[in-house]
Amino acid sequence: MKKFYIGFTIFLLIYGVLMYLYLFQSQQDLPQAYVGGPADPTSFMSVEQLHTATIFSRIKDFLFFIGVPWEWAIYLIILGLGFSTSFYMIANKLSKRSLLVQTSIYVFLLSLLIALLQFPIQYYSYKISREYGISIQPFEQWIWDKGKSFFVDLVLTVPMVWLLYTLIRKSPKKWWFWFWLISIPITILMFFVQPVIIDPIFNDFQTLQDQKLKEDIIAIAKKADIPANQVFQVNMSKKNNGNECLCNRNRV
Repeated sequence: MKKFYIGFTIFLLIYGVLMYLYLFQSQQDLPQAYVGGPADPTSFMSVEQLHTATIFSRIKDFLFFIGVPWEWAIYLIILGLGFSTSFYMIANKLSKRSLLVQTSIYVFLLSLLIALLQFPIQYYSYKISREYGISIQPFEQWIWDKGKSFFVDLVLTVPMVWLLYTLIRKSPKKWWFWFWLISIPITILMFFVQPVIIDPIFNDFQTLQDQKLKEDIIAIAKKADIPANQVFQVNMSKKNNGNECLCNRNRV
């Protein structure tokens, strides 16, 4: 097992170096067929803007591609160093009878550790977005959103993990089938719950004031056979340099 962790660490280092060389050292030119056309950034961006956008894009890409194997590494760290077992023992010690309470404690501790280990990359990504003017969200608002996201995920994860363990205990051989079967309506339900309950936790939705734009959007939605009778907008200018709108038939 020790050799595996050493090998995986070496893999991460080599992978990181290769990704850095590919993104920052290799020449990535626009295909000749698009040079001078509307897809050519030089046709609508200055040299300075193009340079800034390129550097920002490469940094974000690097963080993304590094983040994926780092997430794998986090799970290996949790398993290899015995964190998962320790969390289970703590949960079992604090609540010996209630599986739901045990699950809540275990998932909370596990989620907290994962969040802490992922925080450096997430914070650096936020910092880069601030430095390049993509995000204008103050740190305290950003960390508040991260906190809300953590607890929303916790509320959604605990029941599913509790259900999984319950099914494993009740049906050791067919738990996977029953869990899959139950997860189908839950997944469908989330499509309706998210825009109505979860999204408003992070953003303040208001009815679109521009009636002409509202009518145009609803008309386009109807042409696409999307049932909609209301359009909402959310002011993202406090977070990013842009605005978004949401069309949702469930909100009147």
